[in-house]
Amino acid sequence: MDVKVLLPDEVAISKECIEAADGDELLAGILYRRGIDTPDKIKIFLNEDEYEPFEPSTFSGMEETLKIILKKSDENAKVCIYGDYDVDGITSTVLLKEGLDPFFSHVVYHIPHRFTEGYGMNSDVIESLKAEGIDLIITCDCGISNFEEIDLARCLGMDVIITDHHTPPDILPPANTILNPKLCGEKNPLYPLPGVGVAYMLVKALYEKVGYDIPQGQWLDLVALGIIADVVPVLDECRYLLKKGLPYLISPDRIGLKALYNVIGNNCIIEDEEDIAFQIAPRINAAGRMDNPYLPVSLLLESNWDKAIKKAIELDSLNSRRKVLQNEIFEQAITLIEEKQKDKSILVLYHPDWHEGVLGIVAGKVAEQYKRPCICLTLKDDGITATGSARSVGDISIYDILADSREYLEKFGGHNQAAGMSLNIGNIESFTQYIQGLVPLEKVVQDDIVDIDVEAAISAIDDIMLRRIESLAPFGHKFAKPVFLSKNVEILSHRPIGKNHRRFIFSRNGEQLDGIWWWASPIFDEDELDNVDVVYTLGRNRGKISLTILNMKKSNAAKRKISKSLLHDINWHDCRKQPIASILEKYDGASVYYEGLRSGLKYGVDRYGVEKCETLVLLSVPPAPAIFREIVILSQAKDIILAFTDEDIMDIKQFMNQLQKILKYIIEGKNGATTIQDLSVLMCAPEELMEIALEYLKEVGFIDYILEDMDQITIYRGKKRTKTNKSRRLGRLLHNGFHEMIAFKRYMLSREVGDMKNICN
Repeated sequence: MDVKVLLPDEVAISKECIEAADGDELLAGILYRRGIDTPDKIKIFLNEDEYEPFEPSTFSGMEETLKIILKKSDENAKVCIYGDYDVDGITSTVLLKEGLDPFFSHVVYHIPHRFTEGYGMNSDVIESLKAEGIDLIITCDCGISNFEEIDLARCLGMDVIITDHHTPPDILPPANTILNPKLCGEKNPLYPLPGVGVAYMLVKALYEKVGYDIPQGQWLDLVALGIIADVVPVLDECRYLLKKGLPYLISPDRIGLKALYNVIGNNCIIEDEEDIAFQIAPRINAAGRMDNPYLPVSLLLESNWDKAIKKAIELDSLNSRRKVLQNEIFEQAITLIEEKQKDKSILVLYHPDWHEGVLGIVAGKVAEQYKRPCICLTLKDDGITATGSARSVGDISIYDILADSREYLEKFGGHNQAAGMSLNIGNIESFTQYIQGLVPLEKVVQDDIVDIDVEAAISAIDDIMLRRIESLAPFGHKFAKPVFLSKNVEILSHRPIGKNHRRFIFSRNGEQLDGIWWWASPIFDEDELDNVDVVYTLGRNRGKISLTILNMKKSNAAKRKISKSLLHDINWHDCRKQPIASILEKYDGASVYYEGLRSGLKYGVDRYGVEKCETLVLLSVPPAPAIFREIVILSQAKDIILAFTDEDIMDIKQFMNQLQKILKYIIEGKNGATTIQDLSVLMCAPEELMEIALEYLKEVGFIDYILEDMDQITIYRGKKRTKTNKSRRLGRLLHNGFHEMIAFKRYMLSREVGDMKNICN
């Protein structure tokens, strides 16, 4: 067998476990080694309809909570839902608003203003709610840490129900009732439930209590969105709710979500939980970060299409502004670390002018890059209070670290991986010294540890295998994509795609398989790495199966002798001086490679889309030798027709003018969203040249841009700047890279057809 799950020694999967996985030994093994190790567990994991969902009425505190709500409903009381400004709080608020409206004639909601109120409840707001005649406050995604504020509400004569999921303090606030899964114990399936999950349990229990029917799928879109955005473990109840809700989230009935997908539809397609995490959650979060926390609630509650579109456009615009601020602060944070804190165990960064709304994102990016916890702080308008956000890595609890440092803090809250805090500006230095002394650097820095699930021969990796792995979705926290190891894999080709990433073509029994190593290790010596051991996950890139490489090292296995020449015989045909129309007519049915923007030419495939074919027509000159080789290897074509001309040859001024026109269109027509890959194809240029061109245009002020996940980038209009040494250096790199590309294209145009094999090799 070419596939082996890496189970502990002397452990074998039972026949019953394999049968529970519909006879798939691979899936049964992966689940078994991840603790899903009985037939019942496996069957339930793979089939959500086999799972017995939690009965909301048995939630600790639920019975008393329902009594209060129904009593207040009979009294026609005024209710305020007190939410939070992140996705979990937003979705919880919307769910409770829609769920409680049939019971009350007056249900309002309050979303805290991040900058004037901070996280959680606020005493001034409590007093204003009393003045408005509010009788009952129901919190969601907050409240468990607000002892004083809830005590004030009770003293003013209001009842308070807390629905929250954050870590409870030692002394609980004096609410009438508390619904918090963290009070259920860590072994309870509800323990990791996010705030929106708690809100759903409350509404579901309420409707069951009074005999109301809940339409199929009602509110599950909100629950799924909150589960994804709050990065909770996708196991047990959370997994069940996510699987049930994901179809309603990907193909929503909710007008607000439809409008948001419509607004961003030119730039992305929402297909799975990963798209939700990277495309939808950040946009909903952006409103609270950028000073308009009510907008996403209003959008998700909206029933009018035209109004929803306007709100979605506004939300998308706020997200764009958020990205620009985030990028600026991230760059400043890196400078502070490199200058002063590179050797510190916990990074504590302070700048009085940083925008409070994006500090959590920046802290997360810094923690990921430096592999240690990070706290980012800024100064509030009062001039004496510093506030900020913390993010952690691995199994280090930032909440526990802050709890140990509580004497320096005015306020803090959160959970193991993320938290918020405020403190007097005069305490920043002593707080920093204390917290950085809690744990030595060597115990804090988290190395990348890859836990491998499966060892497989590279020949076993195919689309069928990928579909089997995809059947384990959704993936997320505590249940990541399965990790594969393939040994003694032959590299046919590899090249940089930009300065940080690398693309590989591997041999697979006469077939080819591509893979990308994002943020790859230093450049490899091709002679030293013909055969490698590769660690990776399976996925798709532009529709084709592709490896996402996590690690790679030279194989210790016996190295197979391979030829450095092309792995198949090719008949080269020179049609470089013939009309394109006649060439395409003569080779009708051939695969056609074309990149660029030549008017009227919209043929075939680019460098990323080349697949196995009998005949390949090259309408464009590949922009670099490595790309030429890659195209030929991927095609395995027996006949290759050279049909390119010198029409794509231009000088550097023409090249940059064309690029600037493309970037202007992307800014105006696609909200600035693009990728290095797409730009490289449009310009028929190497990816690394495109990165240099973008850096140059940014430095001279024509554009600004943010490098996001992988090679995703967002382009913005820049502000003209004076020339600097950096812009001059980038200009030279751009000039050299461009002329290297043009020299190769001219060389390809001038060589005899018999030279092509040697050029490709």
